[in-house]
Amino acid sequence: MRFLGLASAAIISGICSAAAAAQEIPFRLVDNMILLPIEVNGVPTVGRIDTGGALSLIHPAFSGELGLFSSGSVLAGGASSKLRQHIMVSPVAVKLGDHVRTSDPLMVISLNSMAPDAKDRVGLTIGMDVLRDLVMEIDFARSVIEFSPADIFADFPKTEPMKLQRSRAGRTLSGAITGSKSVRIHFDTGNPGSVNMGEHVARSALKGQRSSRFLVTGVDGSHPHRTANLPSLTIAGVTFKDVPASVAPDRRDQTIGVGLEVMRRFNLVLDFTRDRMWMTPNSKVGEPFRKDRSGIGTYSNTWPRRITYVSPGSPAERAGFKTGEMIDHVLNDSGMKLDEMDELGEGQRLTIMMSDGARRELVAREYY
Repeated sequence: MRFLGLASAAIISGICSAAAAAQEIPFRLVDNMILLPIEVNGVPTVGRIDTGGALSLIHPAFSGELGLFSSGSVLAGGASSKLRQHIMVSPVAVKLGDHVRTSDPLMVISLNSMAPDAKDRVGLTIGMDVLRDLVMEIDFARSVIEFSPADIFADFPKTEPMKLQRSRAGRTLSGAITGSKSVRIHFDTGNPGSVNMGEHVARSALKGQRSSRFLVTGVDGSHPHRTANLPSLTIAGVTFKDVPASVAPDRRDQTIGVGLEVMRRFNLVLDFTRDRMWMTPNSKVGEPFRKDRSGIGTYSNTWPRRITYVSPGSPAERAGFKTGEMIDHVLNDSGMKLDEMDELGEGQRLTIMMSDGARRELVAREYY
């Protein structure tokens, strides 16, 4: 992979030749999730990369297909920061391109929210138990990813890396946000959003910002989080303005989480063994951030959809939408059906056809 624009490292041994021959794997960003073809115990499936997860997660149906048996249980937290019991199954062999790695015992969790349609159905979310001894290169500009064993990889960028620190939350790096000269940033490719933080950090970082609430989904289900715009985020020498941020009410640590809506604006080299990382801005660095302008929360990725949450102060609340109502489909102002409502432009008019035959109008507006 040569997305950093650096000269190729000289091949001085067979080890370097092996590293240079690492297989490029095409991936797709689906709802800001990195999805790629993998094999688990020799069975093809779709994998999702999650650097924020200590353990890999397997879908119950896929676990049954592989014939895995329960090996106990574990307590794990998610969007609510509350612990829940989850079944564990025995380790599996995960093939990433040319490389096979054995996972730790797997946590069994339904991944339906990560399956927009049949071709994207995620069998395994790949955590740090599989990634920890690899070098991972992600080229978001070309949508390819490479994995190489850290002990033989030699083609590191010549620029100075960012130092990663290990914590209970995972790997963190240095950055800055509004209200703080320096902050530890937990980078999480399993988070499709922009920024998340606890209420303690939010008191200064989001002071005076207009806010609302929306649903955040994790391993413990969906929970409403406060949302507002973070005035400033600096990471890898790049400063972003007005970054959508969510606030977890029960989270008390001093770090902030940065998800793929930020990370995809860089090409990445991640050396987990040596705790270092390279981030190079790509052509997406100046793109506007995705921001909800409807206030309609739905769990499903197929139509019709049930409304699971209506954000306070949003266009949806003002238009009278209620939790539990069913939407059959949505039309834009040209009469064309929309697949999603998370990238609406300011002032865009929608016609929303309800499953009971009712026809409603909604004008997309910023509400936080």
